[in-house]
Amino acid sequence: MTIKTSQDKIQILIFKTMNLKNIPWKKVLTIFYITLISAYILWDLGNRTVNLFRSQGYERAVFDLINQAENENCSPFTIIMENKRIELVNVNCLQNETSIE
Repeated sequence: MTIKTSQDKIQILIFKTMNLKNIPWKKVLTIFYITLISAYILWDLGNRTVNLFRSQGYERAVFDLINQAENENCSPFTIIMENKRIELVNVNCLQNETSIE
């Protein structure tokens, strides 16, 4: 075997110093596996937390909407979202007004 270039010399030197037989593969793979599993668990917990807050926010909004609709004086109430604005009133109030007339 003849070495022709200095790049060949460098590659042989790197290969000899790496000595892949001495790398503790079980340890490396175990650490990689634990890191991978930990990252997945943290990602899953993050998604669950976000979904929990979203559902709690939705439930709270619906609860507030129902409470506003059940007001005793049957007055309309305003709902505003972004640039949209609507007036709502409980249907039971409308039915009571038509039965009175």
